[in-house]
Amino acid sequence: MRMIAIFASLFLTLSACGKVQASGQEDSLQEETMMNENDRKVLRDWISAFNKAMCEKDVKTLDILMDDDLVLVHMSGATQSKESWLQDIADETMRYYKIDVTKFDCRVDGDRAVVKATNVIEARIWGSHGTWTLHGTTYLRRADNEYGWVRCNP
Repeated sequence: MRMIAIFASLFLTLSACGKVQASGQEDSLQEETMMNENDRKVLRDWISAFNKAMCEKDVKTLDILMDDDLVLVHMSGATQSKESWLQDIADETMRYYKIDVTKFDCRVDGDRAVVKATNVIEARIWGSHGTWTLHGTTYLRRADNEYGWVRCNP
């Protein structure tokens, strides 16, 4: 149960489905649609970078992709700090082999995004190896970094 909880809270994939405001002007609608498509691409790139960093034990990139005060809440209710989770990856207490995104949906509202995703994850967590299908929600805020977003607390 603890392993599943970690996966559910940590591995969420992203997709933007931003708002389209009724303005009555075709140009405004096209501009808003293009912005939403850009958000979608940036968020898809973000999740790809996050998943790749997990599988490659790239704690430097993971550190950039998460707020320093991020608290991970597992399905069991247990919490883990960003620092503790990164240490578990660095010392291979948690080892991720493969992450496939099977569903990807989110809402973008200004500088915040709420993501709901399903992932199939192969990993070894605290000595147990397996493949799990996990559903979860991730919160992001726009950030001034090369990825454009960071994972944050709700």
